[in-house]
Amino acid sequence: MTKLLLIAADTIRALLHQRLLVALMLLALGLTAIFSVLATQSKDFILEAAERAAEMEGTDMDEEQLEQARRSMDAAGSFFLAALYWFTALGGSLVALYICCTAVSKDIRHGTIPIILAKPVSRTQFLLGRYCGAISVLLGYSVLIAAALIAFTYANQLEMNVAARYAPWLMFCQSLMVGSVGLLLSLLMHPLIAAILALFATSWFFSPPNPLYFILPSYDRFNVFSLISGGRLITLEDVVILTFYAFDVTAIFLLLALWRFRSKEVL
Repeated sequence: MTKLLLIAADTIRALLHQRLLVALMLLALGLTAIFSVLATQSKDFILEAAERAAEMEGTDMDEEQLEQARRSMDAAGSFFLAALYWFTALGGSLVALYICCTAVSKDIRHGTIPIILAKPVSRTQFLLGRYCGAISVLLGYSVLIAAALIAFTYANQLEMNVAARYAPWLMFCQSLMVGSVGLLLSLLMHPLIAAILALFATSWFFSPPNPLYFILPSYDRFNVFSLISGGRLITLEDVVILTFYAFDVTAIFLLLALWRFRSKEVL
């Protein structure tokens, strides 16, 4: 266990020195600020439009007009919230693919694995350590997104439905699946090709009785954009079921990656 933790810590340290990852995290903060400004301006524009309409009619805004303007402002805020999470969810998938598809393949290309395995470190410890380090970075990214969501909703006085409240966790679960698929494929082919295939390796493109529908994971169940923009009613029980589903898929692909790595030539 100590060796695994040391490899994971070394992976985290190396990943945090990657400028691309730092840029993606800073981009999340920048997008939050941009969307907050746009949402505030949209709400002000809607309110001013309603006031001008009432002035043209020569009357003050009644309760019905105020409620209509309030609903329009909430709809605008929800749209920007959904758009924000579309970008951040995409960023989460890209982060997962980048760190998982290169977690082992980079060491194979650079020829450092034989040196590491020459020490009392098994292949299982090495791969699990790399993966745990990658997951820790993904978890940090999800925490950053959660903070951005809370800041955005409070700044724009939006009501967080269940989908929006658990969006960062669902995004993290999706990133787990995408990363585990990418890790397995990176042991079979070039990391770039593995990343592309892993991103589109979802059952959403197929339907029964195609066997791929039952084999490939379903990323669309974790689609943050559709959950927030569509206002889909999900419960905590749905989130728990999706969490178990993501963990099961991740465990299956991680076991397959371990099986492949044990027999892979690394010299």
